[in-house]
Amino acid sequence: MIYWKKIKRTVRFLFFGEFRFELGKIKYRLKNVPLQKRINYLIVKLNKTFNKTVIPSYPIYLRVNPFFGCNLHCPKCPAHQGENRINRGALPFKTYKKFIDETGDYSLLLSLWSWGEPFLNENLPEMIEYAKTKKMIVKTSTNGNVLNDEAFNKKIILSGLDELIIALDGPSSETYNIYRKGGEFNKIIKVIETFVELKKKLKVEKPLINLRMVVTGYNETEIPEMKKLAKKVGVDVLTFKTVNPNTDGGVPNESLIPKDERYRRYSYDPVTQEKIEPEKYSCYSPFVRATLYNDGTVVSCEHDYKADFPFGNIKNQSFKEIWSSEAATQFRKHHRENNDVFYFCKNCPFKGRVTEGCVAERMDIKKSVNPSDKQDSWAQ
Repeated sequence: MIYWKKIKRTVRFLFFGEFRFELGKIKYRLKNVPLQKRINYLIVKLNKTFNKTVIPSYPIYLRVNPFFGCNLHCPKCPAHQGENRINRGALPFKTYKKFIDETGDYSLLLSLWSWGEPFLNENLPEMIEYAKTKKMIVKTSTNGNVLNDEAFNKKIILSGLDELIIALDGPSSETYNIYRKGGEFNKIIKVIETFVELKKKLKVEKPLINLRMVVTGYNETEIPEMKKLAKKVGVDVLTFKTVNPNTDGGVPNESLIPKDERYRRYSYDPVTQEKIEPEKYSCYSPFVRATLYNDGTVVSCEHDYKADFPFGNIKNQSFKEIWSSEAATQFRKHHRENNDVFYFCKNCPFKGRVTEGCVAERMDIKKSVNPSDKQDSWAQ
């Protein structure tokens, strides 16, 4: 049945230009997709079968880091650690525009965040608007602590953004501050309420406001309270994300692992408490995704946060040169043969998941965004 649904979805996309997919338990629908994007998607799928390292297609998923650095100091987050090769700061709009100009006619989804707080880039509304001219889904995520300017927030609401994820890892300041070092709980609540009211005032359906809680061992008992809070502030959806308790590949931080297995990302050995690794993990990311950092570097995956294996730099190369470069070809070759040779692949947070995705649960606060009611057109 699932296989048949995939076939129907592919046929609908190739012949009728309607692209549907699900990510983080949020369903998206993109209508009237240009023919060039559909052809590129077909080539990507064919190449997945033949598994060539020099590929004739462009990435269908993009990730852009608008700002490398953050106003918070969450433990082990690369956004504020000192060993990174890339300098802190904002991605220049000129660099971003060149990247989007050369990839946007082929890609379907843009995630506008990575290692840092994207809203520290004052050009973020214009970045969203420009990406939307390329007919793609655009989403971003924030810790919410810097959204104090109403005029800026209004620009975000009117930019065409499809989804805004606001991270709030607990229904109280005591729980929230355990991990979100430097954040202010009450400030974020006010920001959420402001965005909800702005959407009502401007009479727009987008962006979908997704309140997100990373479930850990210290906040899992507060899930019921979190659901009450989501209803109170009036967001569109509430999602519960699983945690990666061993970002450096070492022994997991047991205090982070939820007791409720429904919210665990991995299985653990009952004696050693080490993560149970899969015998084989298939990843196609270097063939279908591209990540742009704030200095113009293009890498295969955002988990190469030190950019130790760059494909090239969009400031002085075309994307076509970067995507088919010798560096990219060799990376794909080694990745295909044994991706554990790369430290970030060996410690990949997606490897060994027991859940289908990183999000374990979704709760609809507003019925108008329930995909089962065929009312997910906010992402068109």
